[in-house]
Amino acid sequence: MAIVTLCVIGLGWLLGFIGGILFLVAAFRESVLWGVAVLFIPFAGMVFLFKYWDEAKRAILLQVLGFLVAVAGMTLGAKTGKAKMGGMAAMMDAKLPGLDATELEAMMTETSLTPEKPPGKVGAPVDAESSFVGRALLDIRNELGPPKGTITARGTTTVFYAGLELVSDDGETVCAQRIVAD
Repeated sequence: MAIVTLCVIGLGWLLGFIGGILFLVAAFRESVLWGVAVLFIPFAGMVFLFKYWDEAKRAILLQVLGFLVAVAGMTLGAKTGKAKMGGMAAMMDAKLPGLDATELEAMMTETSLTPEKPPGKVGAPVDAESSFVGRALLDIRNELGPPKGTITARGTTTVFYAGLELVSDDGETVCAQRIVAD
């Protein structure tokens, strides 16, 4: 359905574009001065339209038709998008029935960050005694290399390595680590 929507909007844009070219051609047919004025002087096109309605009528009507077709395409797209978004909202309600914003915030903040097994070096054999908690992020970056990514939100920094997430509340020292599946 999205392809149909884009095609309808594109058709409307194309009709409007062709109408604009025809309007410019009509102005140049009247005289070179009118053509240059329509091209470069604001509102000269409006004056030309009212003064030479018979020459400009076809071009303007084509532009209006293009606008209407594009609006119809956007309306079609909005209805399709609304239906899809409504389905997504219903799916979220089904997965999280009766959950309000404060409960969702609590769920997001209370996660267990204790790993089932300590990570050791990424890409190296896991040392059962290894833990990054309490170590400086800079030292860990020197040891493991550049991370896959880093996110800082609400003062908490999370650094992502292959199979490992390191969390820091101050941006310098690891306060928690988590083993993750890649």
